[in-house]
Amino acid sequence: VNVELIAPVSGTIVSINEKLELEAEIINQDPYGQGWLALLEPAAWEVERATLMSPDAYYAHSHAQALEETGGK
Repeated sequence: VNVELIAPVSGTIVSINEKLELEAEIINQDPYGQGWLALLEPAAWEVERATLMSPDAYYAHSHAQALEETGGK
């Protein structure tokens, strides 16, 4: 099965979490532990990491986008 996964950096997927095929709910229950999706080998980490947002900047961006999409509700 081919699935497109949006990632903040370019690279190659080197492993996928096959456990999710039978237990997809793990993504929501433990996203930073057992619910990981894939391991990525970055192609240009040193260059691309400079373009990544800080956690605070990403939160602000996501929050503003959510407000825009919901009409500020």
